[in-house]
Amino acid sequence: MTVKEIANLLEGEIISYEDNERYASDVYICDLLSFAMAKVKEDYIWLTIQGNVNVVGVASLTDALCVVICEGVIPNEETIETAKRENITIITCKKSTYEAATILYGKM
Repeated sequence: MTVKEIANLLEGEIISYEDNERYASDVYICDLLSFAMAKVKEDYIWLTIQGNVNVVGVASLTDALCVVICEGVIPNEETIETAKRENITIITCKKSTYEAATILYGKM
């Protein structure tokens, strides 16, 4: 599943870099950055409600496919600009993390 397909499934919006060359391998759900840093793997979809610039660092470090920020949380401009500069895909959606996870689980 590409980031465009993920965004469409979640009725979300891609607000930074859009990489449609890679495909999702799994989903990880966590709001604690240290846990995400240890558990997110290459090409994972990371679901969180965190919208600060540190999610970009974790996504870059782990080589996540994308970060999906749920619950209607909109990251600040610094986060968006850093994600664009670092080629990190951020998708925002209004769905709860649980809803997003169940939708993605059915498609993985």
